[in-house]
Amino acid sequence: MARVTVAIPVYNGQDMIGECLTSLQEQTFKDFKVIICDNASTDRTVEICKAFVEKDDRFTLVQNETNIGHEANFRKAFALSQSEFFAWRADDDYCTKDYFEKLFDIIAGNDQIDLAAPSVITRWSPDHYSEISTASLNQTLPKIEALKKTMMSYHASWFYGLWRRDALEQIIATLWQDFPYAYSRDHLTILRPLLSGRIAVCPEALFIQRTYSAPKGDGMRGKQKLEDRIKRLQELMPLFYQAFEKELAGSSLDAGEKSQIASMKKKYTYQKLRASPWRIMRLQVKKLFGAKV
Repeated sequence: MARVTVAIPVYNGQDMIGECLTSLQEQTFKDFKVIICDNASTDRTVEICKAFVEKDDRFTLVQNETNIGHEANFRKAFALSQSEFFAWRADDDYCTKDYFEKLFDIIAGNDQIDLAAPSVITRWSPDHYSEISTASLNQTLPKIEALKKTMMSYHASWFYGLWRRDALEQIIATLWQDFPYAYSRDHLTILRPLLSGRIAVCPEALFIQRTYSAPKGDGMRGKQKLEDRIKRLQELMPLFYQAFEKELAGSSLDAGEKSQIASMKKKYTYQKLRASPWRIMRLQVKKLFGAKV
């Protein structure tokens, strides 16, 4: 059995999935398999994926007969994996050739680590991209200060690092039940190993996140109507608060440390979920008057 499984839930990803798969095929680390879970795509996604499957037996394509929804397809892709280590991959993202070699060296050699996280570049268009995000667990600061700083500076694409599968399975079985929405759940998923000190950052492993792929009709891309944005934030904010509180209560931090992190709840929620009572009110004003807020 391969030591690493990379799961790619995809729907209508023809524009970028070829580059995504090529970046996996060219990895210097070889002991992995790729499970592509296609959600009844209506474009050339399946055709492109089949070309990789036919040439490389590490690639497997699973086709849903009907579209089962983004959430169910994500869970299915994970459930199909059996390897000791696991990574998600979005169909529009890619990585450097030594990505999994670097991450595997960190996590496989330390059973106290549940997530090996990369550096990240965000590409907003083919020609515009961010500086490298290299947020790390600062070892020069006192423990709780380092944790607070990292909580506000890590990149959401740490979610696409290399996980110890059994640890991620526990998160999916608990946290994902409390917060059953894809929007901002990457942050809550990262939160558990972050609070427990079970994340290691590998600056040399580089992940490239692309944010300019076209809307696909899966509800995960494209601009939402203002009333839908308001409704989503109103619904998700209390659930995000509750999930944060539950993760903190279950962490190994002592009472004083938990108190300090608890004071960050609203700030953390605003940054990661982009939600606060004030922001919701501003959006409501914009809806009523059409004003820029």
